[in-house]
Amino acid sequence: MQLDALVQLASDDCDEPFYRIEKDFERSKNDAYGAGYNGITHYSSAYSAAVNRFTKQLGLAQNWFWNSYYGPTPVTDALLSVRYTMRRQPEIDDCYTVVGTVGDVTLYRNETVLPLATVSCADPQVNLRGGDPLSVQQELLRQLTGTECTVWTDAVLDSVQPSGFTPSGTGYAGTSGGTITYRFRTCADGGVYAYFPGSAVVSAAVSVNGVDRGEAFGSESSHTIYLGSFASGETVTVTFRLLSGSLRIDPPHCATLDDAALAAAVSDLSGGGLRIDSFSATRVTGVLTAKADGSMYTSIPYDRGWTVRIDGKPAETFRYAGALLMTQLPAGTHTIEFSYRPVGFRLGLGISVLTLAGICVWGMILRKKRSSKSCADEKNMIQ
Repeated sequence: MQLDALVQLASDDCDEPFYRIEKDFERSKNDAYGAGYNGITHYSSAYSAAVNRFTKQLGLAQNWFWNSYYGPTPVTDALLSVRYTMRRQPEIDDCYTVVGTVGDVTLYRNETVLPLATVSCADPQVNLRGGDPLSVQQELLRQLTGTECTVWTDAVLDSVQPSGFTPSGTGYAGTSGGTITYRFRTCADGGVYAYFPGSAVVSAAVSVNGVDRGEAFGSESSHTIYLGSFASGETVTVTFRLLSGSLRIDPPHCATLDDAALAAAVSDLSGGGLRIDSFSATRVTGVLTAKADGSMYTSIPYDRGWTVRIDGKPAETFRYAGALLMTQLPAGTHTIEFSYRPVGFRLGLGISVLTLAGICVWGMILRKKRSSKSCADEKNMIQ
């Protein structure tokens, strides 16, 4: 009931036909299906490996057949069209606006979010170079805007203090009971995020400036961490205490988000956003205006079952960043239609029709045989 109430609260707040909602808690990986909202977190044995790799590249928790919303930043929310986020934890970037609270969960609205589809400068054939999640997010924005916009300002790693951890390659390795403390110095005002690459799925307690912040490096906690809002020049201390197993931590990346720069980049892209006329799980229609020849970026996972029509004509689709649906788009105002039919649907339908026809014919043959046998039996009885 609580989740339903929060979803309804978002619906009452927004009059757009499409948006995504996510949260920092879960009953299952498929809560979105049960509560009837568009989300990111899901579990399926029919998963897309490319999509799961992509969400992991962005710094979200991902393992095996599932991916999740743990570890988001305002940049990932913008790129993946997450307009609302439900939070039990109080730590959240200042750029989110409170919509309302139901029980112990607060619903926030994200003002800096891309529509489902928008005009882009990105080359559909270009893939990400990779790297840590914050760098990947930065690269995506630059590709999409065609500018050198900078939304992340790197913090300086002033010191590392290991206890029970020893140097290993470019990082440190430790065993259960060991602690390691990283001290960063911020170089800008704003929300600070960090990513610590870990080599194992283990359990480690995390504290930020002495305040407990849960655990890290487990299958559902190996993700980007929000450290809080800090002024430029402040020291941020992050300590890990390994609770079990052994772990190697490679050099981390810590940076401050420039909310204004992100808003400007998203505003430039949203100006050419799709105005949706109708929306369903398998069909979306709308109008989109491009000032110049370019591409149409979408936050729709790429699948060969999607067909995109521009002004009624089928358009070639591409797998952008290894995971998202993209097409090339000429300048002008266009009607856009997305439609989805699973690959193999026609073949499966044909097989089903032939099978049904075969069953009907076989049934007719059996009935004819029974009828003939009945007539023969009656004839023998008369004789």
